Amino acid sequence: MVRTRWIAVLAVAMACGRARVPAPADVPVPGEGDPVVAKVDLGVLRWSQLSERLRELRGEDQAEVRALALAASDVLVVREMQVVGQAPAATETTAQAADRFLASVWNERRGCALTDDEIRLAYLQNLARYKHPPGWTVWQVQTRCCPEPPCALAEKEACLGAARPAVQALAGQLRKAFADLPAMGAAADATAVQLAHSPLRDRHVPAFEEVVAQAQAAGAKLQLLRYSFWQTGVAGFEKAPFRRADPAVERTAAQARLGDIVGPVDTEDEIAVFTVAARQPLALGLPRDASASVDPQVIEAQRELRLDLCRDVAKRERQEYREKLLAGAVLQWDEHALAGKVSAQAVGALQALSKR
Repeated sequence: MVRTRWIAVLAVAMACGRARVPAPADVPVPGEGDPVVAKVDLGVLRWSQLSERLRELRGEDQAEVRALALAASDVLVVREMQVVGQAPAATETTAQAADRFLASVWNERRGCALTDDEIRLAYLQNLARYKHPPGWTVWQVQTRCCPEPPCALAEKEACLGAARPAVQALAGQLRKAFADLPAMGAAADATAVQLAHSPLRDRHVPAFEEVVAQAQAAGAKLQLLRYSFWQTGVAGFEKAPFRRADPAVERTAAQARLGDIVGPVDTEDEIAVFTVAARQPLALGLPRDASASVDPQVIEAQRELRLDLCRDVAKRERQEYREKLLAGAVLQWDEHALAGKVSAQAVGALQALSKR
């Protein structure tokens, strides 16, 4: 009964997840100083493996419980890999190996059965994705001088003046971090690229977050934002409730290449530095007779819609497989080893569940 309740909690937490941005492969090699935090059937889960998932989900809902579920199922997935004659690569962490293996089995490329009604319903439910003004996705770090506008002008100006040198230094650190990564070449000039296909996704975005995290750990009062916004003043979309950005951010983003470190930029309330990770062109939606259209943009939008639906199906299948493995496993968490590494609330939940 205890195990059943555990699996139910972990499965619900896993279902709250979203598409992950790969984390840097800087997890310690298991060994001395890397304690075992749980026994997963006959295998073990070490702190380095759990901490990778905790870093990946940092700041998200139910991050710790979801990380526990993912890390435990990672051990089980790798065990299943070995059953079919596969093994993690020498450069892979347990999490990366598990994700790779599951993605090789369940992915959108293998296709999925979809009816016209399912496609049409999905289109109507996500209409804004296929009918929108031009837009950008940015990774932005900014000061925290006016967290709840409006702010007292004198207080805000004093805060911004004191923070400006640190933000300028941070911009330099971000440019250096990006310069140390492989050049994107022509990809930097792409006029249309979704975040899932962005050349920044695997290396530059994690590097951006790492530099910001180091500055925050050193005491800098900075806020990291990841968001998409849409161009203002586009005919036909004047009153549409699309997210807008500060005018200074929109103006500079429109002129930037993918991967540029932009700023410091003086916005209405803060000082910001950002990089454009993706951009989307104007989209006017699909016509009712889209299936018979020969318009290349309509055909591409249909293809993306089908891929998105199949991607969702594959994601559910991967999650269901993880849940199935967890449901058949015996999990023994070491509360002593987790103390100080996972919040007291999460440890308390472990203790409460173990007593039921």
